[in-house]
Amino acid sequence: MQNSKIYIILLIIFISCKKTDIRNNLDFEIAGNTYSFQSNLNDEIDIIDFQDSTLNILGKSQINSWKLSYYENIPFLTFERAVSGIKKVNDSVYNLHPVGYPNDTIKMTLLKPKWKKEMIYGTWIEERFLGTDSSDFPPPPILDVKTNWPPSYLISKEKIVHDFYTKTESKIRISNNGEFISMNLIEPMSTEYKEKSWRITYLSDSLLIVNRKIQTNSNSYLMNEDAKFIKKR
Repeated sequence: MQNSKIYIILLIIFISCKKTDIRNNLDFEIAGNTYSFQSNLNDEIDIIDFQDSTLNILGKSQINSWKLSYYENIPFLTFERAVSGIKKVNDSVYNLHPVGYPNDTIKMTLLKPKWKKEMIYGTWIEERFLGTDSSDFPPPPILDVKTNWPPSYLISKEKIVHDFYTKTESKIRISNNGEFISMNLIEPMSTEYKEKSWRITYLSDSLLIVNRKIQTNSNSYLMNEDAKFIKKR
């Protein structure tokens, strides 16, 4: 009980006193990087992508603001209405100590880029459609269907276009480390499904392998793992 009172008092002091932005004063940078977050109290891992003033909890479609500041040279990271002391362990790892939760320590680990984002851009064809004919996947009975076979995904810096008899598109956000793509892409053949995110597990000049997270109209989620795409030349 006494510990809880001390943490509450520290939180009140932290919020009420003048705080100074220290992004340029500390020897680490958070903005522009992607980190995994794991508490010592459970096995759940969150992947968080930091921009200049906002963060994206990847796979959960949650965007929040964040702030790095300090009180009397003690650094604090604030987001999702939570305040945590932050301590650098090494160049890739930080420990967070949430104010008010003395038994909780969160390990914050840098996820370094595995490839250049530019490798993602281009037209990708799902492997299962290669060597097939449109008659193998007949369209619904609608008028003025224009066949552009095989179906494809066109990915650019700002959006993704799915061409499958008809076209749908969505704005995208590619994580700083190039591993995650957030989207809100309606399936051309069925408005019941939306692709919400891709996690890239492998990428080369010709092959893309992703785990796709798909939302249904009932707000449940389906996972399509190890979907393979070949780059169109």
